[in-house]
Amino acid sequence: MQAVKDAGSSYSGKLALQQTSWPTPPEKTEALSNALRKVEGVRSAGSPDERGVRVLTFDLKKRTLLKAVLDAAEAAGVPLKNPDPPKGAG
Repeated sequence: MQAVKDAGSSYSGKLALQQTSWPTPPEKTEALSNALRKVEGVRSAGSPDERGVRVLTFDLKKRTLLKAVLDAAEAAGVPLKNPDPPKGAG
């Protein structure tokens, strides 16, 4: 996971991940958001777009492991993966 710093922002690390099942029932989506926000260094769990892709924001002053993010999602019952390319892209 690589983060690019914005000008002076300490919350500028971002990572896009896609929910493996989409659409997801609202209660599962909320459970995933809550689980992700509890991971050390996650500033924002983002909201899923029309493809179930979330852009997570991280506090770069804290150490966040990708495994911790993926484990939290799995525990919430909504695993995350590398995003699929949009249809028609390529």
